Amino acid sequence: MDILPDEGEVHLNLAQLLETNGRALEAKREYITAATQLRKRSAYLINDAESLCFLGEALLSSGNVTAAAGAFKQALGLKPHYLRAKHGLSEPADRDKGDGGNHLPGGSC
Repeated sequence: MDILPDEGEVHLNLAQLLETNGRALEAKREYITAATQLRKRSAYLINDAESLCFLGEALLSSGNVTAAAGAFKQALGLKPHYLRAKHGLSEPADRDKGDGGNHLPGGSC
């Protein structure tokens, strides 16, 4: 059964599109809005690793690396072999190494 994306996912996708099109300031605002919505979703769906991974992506992209790492770690606690969460958790280290922290197609999650 497919479920329509919630507001958080829509804002996350919009932010990624804006970022891709060089509209960084607008993208950052959308990432922050996405994080707010995804926090609510994660609080409601407490055992949903995907929601936590989306939250981590939004937090990471808005510059909140510490909170993003927490969300990715929670996702991995629920789903230890979740590759997208592992990728999201390694992304800040990848950025420090200078490879730009490239996202998986469609974001980390």
